[in-house]
Amino acid sequence: MTRRANSVYGCSEIRTPNIDKLAQSGVRFTNAFAAAPVCPPSRMTWATGLMPCSHGVQDWLILKDSTGQGSRGWLGPNLTWFEVLKRGGYRLGMTGKWHMGFDEKAQRGFSYWATVPGGGGTYRNPEFVVNGKRRRYEGFK
Repeated sequence: MTRRANSVYGCSEIRTPNIDKLAQSGVRFTNAFAAAPVCPPSRMTWATGLMPCSHGVQDWLILKDSTGQGSRGWLGPNLTWFEVLKRGGYRLGMTGKWHMGFDEKAQRGFSYWATVPGGGGTYRNPEFVVNGKRRRYEGFK
């Protein structure tokens, strides 16, 4: 979520009353930086709390590194906050874009998994991987 799409940060075109309420009672990040400002390293940092030089993903992942037989599990031995929550009794589901390798199977900490294989897709008849099975859905025409 970016600040350009939230009214709490001054966007007048989009109203986000629930996010505004949450921001008023919590912590707001007003000055943040990404050491590697592309999707996979930023996601890995978000998941593990580690810098790209520590978790090992410093740039884009190519398709063969994300999905299919040759894909890698980029999380490796790194502990994620997903696992911490699961150990605390929470049940987590992942939906949308994972783009950190092994896109087609649920990662540690998740009990539900519905992702877009390969880190991206199309709005027209999109394909998802739902708990290990590929499914195509009717999309926009």
